[in-house]
Amino acid sequence: MAPEHAQVPPVFGTGPARRLRRRHVLIGLGVGLVIAIAIAAVALRPGENKAVGDPARSALTVTAAPVASRNMAETLLVVGSLVPWEDLTIGTEAAGLTITQMLVDEGDHVKAGQLMAKLDDSVILAQLKANEAQVQHARSTMGQQDAAIAEAEANARSAQNDMKRGQELLRTNNISVQTAEAREAAAGTATARVQSARMGRAVAEADLAIAESQHAELAARLAQTEIRAPTDGIVSKRTVRIGRVMVGAGSDELFHIVRDDILELDAEVPDRLLARVRPGQKVKLAPVSPGAEPIYGTVRAVAPLVDPATRNGIAHIRFPIDPNLKAGMFVSGSLIFDEADSLAVPENAVVFKDGAATVFVVEGTGDKVVQRKIETGLRNDGFVAVKNGLTAQDRVVTSGAGFLADGDKVTVAENLGR
Repeated sequence: MAPEHAQVPPVFGTGPARRLRRRHVLIGLGVGLVIAIAIAAVALRPGENKAVGDPARSALTVTAAPVASRNMAETLLVVGSLVPWEDLTIGTEAAGLTITQMLVDEGDHVKAGQLMAKLDDSVILAQLKANEAQVQHARSTMGQQDAAIAEAEANARSAQNDMKRGQELLRTNNISVQTAEAREAAAGTATARVQSARMGRAVAEADLAIAESQHAELAARLAQTEIRAPTDGIVSKRTVRIGRVMVGAGSDELFHIVRDDILELDAEVPDRLLARVRPGQKVKLAPVSPGAEPIYGTVRAVAPLVDPATRNGIAHIRFPIDPNLKAGMFVSGSLIFDEADSLAVPENAVVFKDGAATVFVVEGTGDKVVQRKIETGLRNDGFVAVKNGLTAQDRVVTSGAGFLADGDKVTVAENLGR
């Protein structure tokens, strides 16, 4: 039986020997942990996992696509709202008249001169009828004055002839002085009557001019009761209804028309790029509805001013008439600077290794890939232009490229793009 106060010796001993043995154990545990982590990393490394005793590396399933020639373009993203090329405000200066007919509505296409609305014209028609009577009366008065002038001129000529004969007879003492003077007075009176008749005609002519000017004014007011389209276009807004009384003086807006149905995008362009924007340049508008085709527009003009706050200029981009485009719609598109045909590959085929753009080319047998560095160019619609490094006969890995190394064996699941 052990003594009551016997002590169990410590596992590692005591003193310097104990500390030395503890250090050796910890170092051994650390080395074992590092070896275990290294083994796990090797086992999990993509493309390098080997089965024990199996010399063949397992193949990664990938997809591939051929290198193809595509139209690649350098573009600038442009966004904004569509606005009418010209938003025409249609109104009337007719005051105090009531709208009796509305012949078009929002969304209707109109032609130049087409009747759009009608105002009450009954009062103007009555005034016009009375004015026509005044015009006719003035013309009749002028006719009477013309006849009076003719009669007065005939009488004046007769009186002048009598006066001349009297003067000749007076020289031969065949008539008295009184008779000769009477004939001179009659000639003077006849001449005065000619002047009076001519003045009467001038008054009648002035009355006719006044009546005709009133007629023109009433005709213009009558024309104002018919609201007609000044140009072809689409009715974008209607602001009045039947029964409204016009205030006049140009303050009444009846319709808004988008001239010729033409819409534009006022796109902001950074000032450093404005020199590259020119009229006629193409703009590809993104589809505005599911399944719709892209719409192409052109730059109509570049505004001459740059906003000092944003340092952006404005490019006015015109689009063709399309039922899918509406004024006020927010759209986005690509302003095309330069475009050319170039070899291209899908974007997901390009990976970066050692800081260089790289693709994996499927060899002819289709079970092995070769790593190849390339020089890339423009990017469009999910494709990257390739300046050099590939040929049109190559096929590149499009999915799984990030897990590959040069010379890896692969299984090509499908050849996209063929």
